[in-house]
Amino acid sequence: MPISGGMNGYIYISEKPICPAEISSPLREMTTIKENKVVFVFYKLPHFHPHVLRPPEGVNMPQKSIRKRDLLPPLALWHEKTAIGHSRFLKRPIPPKSLTGPCLAKLAHQLVSGTCVSRHEDHGKGIKRKLDDLNDNKKKRKKRNKKRKTTTA
Repeated sequence: MPISGGMNGYIYISEKPICPAEISSPLREMTTIKENKVVFVFYKLPHFHPHVLRPPEGVNMPQKSIRKRDLLPPLALWHEKTAIGHSRFLKRPIPPKSLTGPCLAKLAHQLVSGTCVSRHEDHGKGIKRKLDDLNDNKKKRKKRNKKRKTTTA
């Protein structure tokens, strides 16, 4: 009789010697295994049968406990969110004396603007110059490639 009783397969002890004293090595370099203390067991898969999902006999099923009020409101799409509309979904209260909304946006803009001006005293003109230089280099490369094609042809 299998130990598992046939539930999700069968586990049974082998008919071979359960614990042979010595196991000869499958490799030449390895010595014979002595004082073996391994128990041989096999697992056999269950026969194919359709599964019927049902709780075991004697199980008391609880009443349904999720109500409409337990569900969260539907989320707004990313492009439909606003500072006002998004705040109604926040669960944590906003701490007193904290900066939020337009005031926070204004201060962040000032911080970023101040940082950019101090790094680039020319107010972005250097970036425009770099882009112009890249475009000029691209034009020069095209001219060089055209010359190479005409000379090799």
